[in-house]
Amino acid sequence: MHFEWALDHRMPTIWYMKVLSQIPVLHEYYFLRRSPRFARLAEIPPDDLLDWIPMRTIEKRTYTANGRLLLPGWFRARYLTRSEERAVYEYSAGKLRIGEVAEEVRRLHRPHATLDEVVRKVLIPTYEKLERTYHVAFHR
Repeated sequence: MHFEWALDHRMPTIWYMKVLSQIPVLHEYYFLRRSPRFARLAEIPPDDLLDWIPMRTIEKRTYTANGRLLLPGWFRARYLTRSEERAVYEYSAGKLRIGEVAEEVRRLHRPHATLDEVVRKVLIPTYEKLERTYHVAFHR
């Protein structure tokens, strides 16, 4: 609601001006979601999932000394610690379809798993985690 008023109607609320607009990942996520091309994971029909394209909302990435990926755009640090999660995030640059991301993750991290297992056990949980922090949106 706050982003809709600020971005669509040019009526920013105090909450938007003082807090929400200061969180870059929220601003970028809601800017993308204004377009009908973008959807949340729950809005994608299961039969079409592999054809959708995941897109990071913020490009800047920072890795810690111990290999964790710092998700940008929040006041409090949020990390991806598992190598599979980091690979999913890296491949979600808005160019590859989810099916192609799954193939790459399977090739590099789970060569003995089926594509369906990689999607269910790695991609879906990682994308759900990234959606909770507004770091990914999906488009066709």
